[in-house]
Amino acid sequence: MDVIRQFKHQGTLFSASNLSYMLRFAELRGATAEQLLANTGLAVTDLYTNNAHIQVWQHLVFLDNLRQIIRESSLAIEIGLASNLAKIGLYGMGLMSSTTLWEAVEFGRRYMRTQYPFFETTLEIQNDTVVITLHEIFPLERFRTFIVENFLIDAAEIYRSLMLGEYRPTKYQHFELYFDFPEPDYFAAYKERLPELHFNQPANQFRFPAKILQQPIHTANPALVHFATTHCELEMARLGLFTNWIDHVRALVICHEGAYPSIQSLADQLCMSARTLTRKLTEVGLSFSELLEEARLKDAQNFLKNTQFRMDDIAVKLGYQNSANFIRAFYRWTGITPSEYRKSLEQPKHAFDAK
Repeated sequence: MDVIRQFKHQGTLFSASNLSYMLRFAELRGATAEQLLANTGLAVTDLYTNNAHIQVWQHLVFLDNLRQIIRESSLAIEIGLASNLAKIGLYGMGLMSSTTLWEAVEFGRRYMRTQYPFFETTLEIQNDTVVITLHEIFPLERFRTFIVENFLIDAAEIYRSLMLGEYRPTKYQHFELYFDFPEPDYFAAYKERLPELHFNQPANQFRFPAKILQQPIHTANPALVHFATTHCELEMARLGLFTNWIDHVRALVICHEGAYPSIQSLADQLCMSARTLTRKLTEVGLSFSELLEEARLKDAQNFLKNTQFRMDDIAVKLGYQNSANFIRAFYRWTGITPSEYRKSLEQPKHAFDAK
């Protein structure tokens, strides 16, 4: 069975923003919206309504149309290189408003499936290098090379823009792309415009030095991050990407500039009173303070695993007045100190990870 027919039975939804961006890109190359949207069941107006969504099969039909109309083997590269943060709306706002590259990466990974439904990612630090690996959720079959190329180049362009703090052409620094297929001939013409490339690799990956995780983003705006986060959380819930209600609540307990939400602000985001939220948490055997401790532990472990931040820096990011308070809290949570936890990461497996 063709992959498009398979997806028609799944009904998976995601944001229409990338398709609308590709539509505008193709129109500048002479294609018409009628040609590009043929057999998708979509009209142009469907793509520009508030919170516009499409199904995966519609996106794939669009890609078929696009590649038949614009017969360029390097089309995925061209679309990726033309990428910008504005094309992905409030998701892009959350990225560009993050304080550091690390926060942008975590925001991007947390909400990626609202924009890119084909992949999940894992993040590791290997020899002082951040390694973000793509894992396919769906079998992409004949669309695979195009989608992987486009996604990785798109991601590199967006994160390059974050590092620059502005949009302007420049040679890539820091970033490397790894592909698990042989190098196509058409990549040769783009070597000067792309990050360092590696083909025939074990996995599709995006890599950069761990030291730049602490790089500040010039467009940082904590208030806008909060706004974008709220939108993305609602989008995750709308698309059914949370498995249950408590997962949704946990996902909203996010630290911004050293401050976690109060129970009232959390309740406001969930469109209920603080009393109702307290009652609903009690019904599932939880309290708001337990949720805060869960979030702090998870964030602390992420910082200890994936950055070289000092204890003082981590304490501030988690809302503690000093590192001594943070160390005491971490010991209460895990029975070991943060330094001991970092050392335990050198072992193949350890027992202190947040679940």
